Amino acid sequence: MNEILAALITGVFSVIMMWMTYRLNQIHTLVNSNMSRALEDGLASMRVSRYLMGEVIDLKRAAGHEPSVMSLAALAALEEEIRKAEITVAGRRQMLEQGRRD
Repeated sequence: MNEILAALITGVFSVIMMWMTYRLNQIHTLVNSNMSRALEDGLASMRVSRYLMGEVIDLKRAAGHEPSVMSLAALAALEEEIRKAEITVAGRRQMLEQGRRD
């Protein structure tokens, strides 16, 4: 009788663990998807900012004024952040694609 009870408990425990693993995988996929989307949105915003900063610099030059050192430094820093974000987003896309193939 104890063996049957132990086998039953083991079976129930196995089913619970399988269900929990399934749910955790769903949560993990959802979090990764949302994080990737947020990173892509951030990258898009940085690209718009870069474009607008370039427009302002071009307008200043067209008006005969050189942009400030601070503006040029901010643009250079933004370019670096965009480069890092592009690498991060590409890596996440690759990771998600790999996960879909597995």
